[in-house]
Amino acid sequence: MNLRLELDPNKIYIFHELRKRRVYVGSLIYDKKNDVYQLEYDKNYVSSKNAIPIGPDLDLFKTIHISKKGKLFPVFLDRVPEKSNPAYKDYCLSQGIFPNEQNLIILLGSIGTRGASSFIFEPVYKTHFIAADLIKMREELQVTQYDLAVAFDINRATLQRIEAGIGSDKNTLKLLQIYFVFPDVALWQLSQTGVGIHASVLSQLIQYFKKKARIIIEGEFMKVERTWLENDSDSLYIQCSMQQSVANFIFKRGTISDYILNCDRGWKNIVEARVKNLIDSNRNFRGIFIKKLKNIDTRQSQIPIIEITADDLDNKDYRERY
Repeated sequence: MNLRLELDPNKIYIFHELRKRRVYVGSLIYDKKNDVYQLEYDKNYVSSKNAIPIGPDLDLFKTIHISKKGKLFPVFLDRVPEKSNPAYKDYCLSQGIFPNEQNLIILLGSIGTRGASSFIFEPVYKTHFIAADLIKMREELQVTQYDLAVAFDINRATLQRIEAGIGSDKNTLKLLQIYFVFPDVALWQLSQTGVGIHASVLSQLIQYFKKKARIIIEGEFMKVERTWLENDSDSLYIQCSMQQSVANFIFKRGTISDYILNCDRGWKNIVEARVKNLIDSNRNFRGIFIKKLKNIDTRQSQIPIIEITADDLDNKDYRERY
């Protein structure tokens, strides 16, 4: 079960940014099955008096435009920088994407989000938290529907309909997901509304979320988002996240053990899995990433690039052990 948000690789939102506010314009969707792009204007935007088309070939007389097979609308394609630009690689890394990323939707939602026009492209994030996940979490907590509803000030009838599969309330599911992903928020809510349930159940909930919060603080929830090697390069990149902190870590070839990075044959095919396994299985090695993630200023807009050096490894000889 994945409670975290995931980037939708086939959709972006489009906004018209005015002087003091944004107006929702619509969305661009990639239909993978038919290999076409579909622009869907928002009906409210189309009917507004200040509406303007995104491009000359995307008029407002119809709300849906479908591209030619395998072709992106030119006005969108113009927003993706040329890979021949010397700064292209660093720009991609600062936005948290692969320099060799081919998905145009992902490129538009990152390095193509702003351009010469006042239209802004934003990535879309989705969640897979559903009724079955809710039931599983409640069973893990060992609490009844009644207790969960009272403890978190949720309508019990709504909770019953969601779990029975006869109704769906996205806001309720979203709220519960927030509690399970951010235990400090759950504890804050329990301090206000948890008094309505039996003391033993409240104590059980508080202990559960305190333990979950402690695990996050200790860094156990650090996640390796992706790893990749550049073509014809001696650099390995690893993107890690923990809570709101995200960073791209870079290794120069040879920083870790010869066994992992300096294979003469086929090293590109095995290095990513081996390094990820090393992060997952070795507490000391993992601690290096956690320490650096904790020191990141989450207010900065770009994802930092941090080099892992031999000094960072505390001169430990991973060569013999791994």
